[in-house]
Amino acid sequence: MKLDWRVKVFRYPIKKRLYDAFVELLAYPRMWFSSISFWIFHVTMILMIISWLAMDLPFFITGLDESIFEPGGLVYPIRIFHRFVGAAFVVAFVLYAIQLFTNERLRGGLEPFDYIEFGLIATLVVYGVSYTLSSVLGYAFSFLPLTIVKFSLPWRPGVFVVPLHIFIVYGWFLSSIIFNGAIMKAMACIAIVFIRSVSLPEITRLKFKIERKRPFKNLTKYGVLQLLACGKCGDCIDACPVYEHMKDEPFSPRTRVLRYKRKMLKQRGLISLLFKRKVSDSDAKELSDVLYGCTLCGRCITLCPNELDLVNLFKAARESAFALGSAPEIIRNISSSINAEKNLYGLPNESRTDWIEFESAKVPRKRKAETVYFIGCLTSYSGRLNKIAKSISAILNYLGEDWTIL
Repeated sequence: MKLDWRVKVFRYPIKKRLYDAFVELLAYPRMWFSSISFWIFHVTMILMIISWLAMDLPFFITGLDESIFEPGGLVYPIRIFHRFVGAAFVVAFVLYAIQLFTNERLRGGLEPFDYIEFGLIATLVVYGVSYTLSSVLGYAFSFLPLTIVKFSLPWRPGVFVVPLHIFIVYGWFLSSIIFNGAIMKAMACIAIVFIRSVSLPEITRLKFKIERKRPFKNLTKYGVLQLLACGKCGDCIDACPVYEHMKDEPFSPRTRVLRYKRKMLKQRGLISLLFKRKVSDSDAKELSDVLYGCTLCGRCITLCPNELDLVNLFKAARESAFALGSAPEIIRNISSSINAEKNLYGLPNESRTDWIEFESAKVPRKRKAETVYFIGCLTSYSGRLNKIAKSISAILNYLGEDWTIL
């Protein structure tokens, strides 16, 4: 399997200092999906949203006073900053679009809302560029689209609002958060970086009894953030041995993450706070179909730009699939065997010590001992592994230990 230089800079997710978190966000392009254009796009996008809020809030608070945008006004420095950030955002968006249309693998990770969001951002870019040109160079550019779409407030003559700006900017902002678009993705990335600087939380809830009606409650909030931070870039595909053999997208780590995230958001997403949605049998089957082709080797983590803990995410997904009743039959049979006979093979528990007679092992049987040797079901019931127990018994006898078996 061909792997590139990115593996060499891999660092398994560990607790980091707060200083490291800032460095990772500002100077570590891998965090922003292995691409300088993606990095600039997401950073400038967040700065654009912040500067928009910083301009619009005072504008409404001051009663729509346009003078605050003029030189010497309250938000004039923010307006200048916003224009520079906007220029960088436009350049990054163009580079992103070129990369998107030339990279088939990148397009393979797009979901329906991604196309809608791409259209919203493209409209925003056209509006922003034309509006800036008209305001800077005057009415020579007034023929450009969306430059003079202004609405005069009848109770405030001379004060104008651009409703298209409000609709597109904040419509995009809200929809991106609700439907897990670029803004939510960037916010999740920032969140997990800073969370790792403080602690390293668990992906799943320990000692949590998972239920059919709540199959995704085993994920912690940090685990949900990890899923939301997936950039859909497909870098993990290069490291997957299963995909290398099958050459089919459903066998890639990206498909597992995206399918798991879609099903999880039905019960843990923002929309689910208002509308409770059930996970159907077809949803459960779709999730199960892609999960059990994974070997859990962890190679995908080595190329993940966000350093997501994919192995534990896939384990949590398998727990959910089992709770939904869509796990493979052999897995369900093993579970039934353990519940019924306390071993993987479904053999009578009374025959657990039959290996002693078969192997002619010398095992002291008594109620109390200083050392207790617990022999697992594989060693107890598998004829090929019985000799492990016999060998350990011989060692304990040779050392003169006071021991017995459990």
